[in-house]
Order: sequence, then C-alpha cells, then structure tokens
Amino acid sequence: MPEPQLEELSAYLDHELTGAARQELEAHLGECETCRRRLEALRHTVSMIQELPPEAPPRPFTIPAQRKQPRRTGPVLGWLGGAAAAALVAIVAVNGLQNLHGPGGAAAPATLSRGGAALKTQSGSGSASQAAPGTAYDFSLGVQFPHQAAPVTDPRNPSRRLQLASDSVRYDRGGTIRVEAILAGASAATADAGKAGLQLSLQRNGAGTVLPAPARLATSSGALTFVGTYPVAGLPLPSGPGAYTLIASWTVPDGSGTILTAQLPIEIDG
Repeated sequence: MPEPQLEELSAYLDHELTGAARQELEAHLGECETCRRRLEALRHTVSMIQELPPEAPPRPFTIPAQRKQPRRTGPVLGWLGGAAAAALVAIVAVNGLQNLHGPGGAAAPATLSRGGAALKTQSGSGSASQAAPGTAYDFSLGVQFPHQAAPVTDPRNPSRRLQLASDSVRYDRGGTIRVEAILAGASAATADAGKAGLQLSLQRNGAGTVLPAPARLATSSGALTFVGTYPVAGLPLPSGPGAYTLIASWTVPDGSGTILTAQLPIEIDG
C-alpha cells in the first residue's frame, strides 16, 4: 500500500480502522520503519496531552487543602475532528520523540517567559481587531511583540533557532492575537509558511485548534519572519475565560526530521 496519511494513522490509534483497512495498514507498518516511527510519535503525543493538568480555577486568598485531581479520560482533541485533529497531533508531538531530548537524552523543554511590565490586556478597540486571520502587520504600524518564549535552538545546528512572541499576554473576546515567529538559520527564504515548515496552534486543557498560516514579514535582520493576526471572536474556542498555550512548530524542510517547538502561555478573558 502507499504510505498512509496522518489521518489514517490517527484513525488506527483510535481503533476506527476495521477489517481489511486495518490489516493492510498493519502489514505496511511491519515493513516500513518510517511509518512505525510516525505512529509511535502520534501515540507519544496523545499520552503527553492526556497527562497535561486541567486548568486550575481561580482560588481565594486562603488556599484550601489540595484535592487529588481526577485523571482526564475524555477526548484528547476536543475542538478538532478528523484531519484537523491529526494535524494538531503532528504539530505538537513529533517533537516529543526527537527534540525534547538534547545530548545524553535529558529532557530540554523551552523555558517560558511572560515578558515585562509593558504587557497589557489587548482589547478589541481600534480597526486592527477587524483584520483577517493570518494578515501580516507592518512594524511601521507600531506593532511590537514583548511577550516572548525562550528561543528554541537545534542542538545539532546552533545557528538554527525558533523564536515565538505575541503582542500581549492577555486578550479579551473582542481583541486580536498577533503572533510573530522567527525561523533563524532557515536554509531557504519563502513567503509560504507551510513550505517553510511553520505551523501555529492554540491549546487549552489538552484540546486545540490549528491557526491559519501566518504571512511573511520582511525585516532588516534578514531572518525568516512570519506574523499572523487572529481575531479572538473568529476562533473556535470554548466559551468563557481561560489559560491557553500558543504553540509554534517548525519542521525544518531539509530532510533531517528536525522539529523545533516553542510554547507561549496567554490568557483570554470573557
């Protein structure tokens, strides 16, 4: 059989393939080491997401005795279905097998930073909140990205680095999330985020949504830079306020299998 698509591997893990389709895929997995590794990466990702702690509710000043949290057994990707769920698995997880471990096998997740005091709630006032998803913002408009994650460096190529930032740490439902991703050390310049191997997603409590592709932004540094804008009201998010994780995944398109992943916490009110 031809190499299975990500959706087929996802369906196999969910026990949705039956009969001849399942037997055919299992026969292929027995012969193809690459696909076995892809399947193991998906399985590892599901396990990682299930282990994420649930969102903690606001607590009073007096902290009560901590109670043991029940283990989550519901659907892993609550906002996504079918191909979209498989796409998010690809974004978040292959990194768990290849790049969360540096030399010697020690885990090396990115350290997150909430920036400085300049971070404020980003509201829906002004025309910028009406921008189409993925539209790039020119720096001449005064857009800055003070909320930054620690750069994620390729241990095999220190000149290759992924940087992720947003224009605020907190947004209301009428606001617009603006995201900057810098692919330092990219081997080829392209205006297509997909061809560059970049994908963005927003995650909360083990469920997530894939964001539209950002647009390339020309900068004086020469580093491959993409900026996306996402009106909160236009995103398929659960109702109510919550803590989210903005995730950038860079699959380096050089055949090496290198995937760099950066994460940034943000808050959405209302």
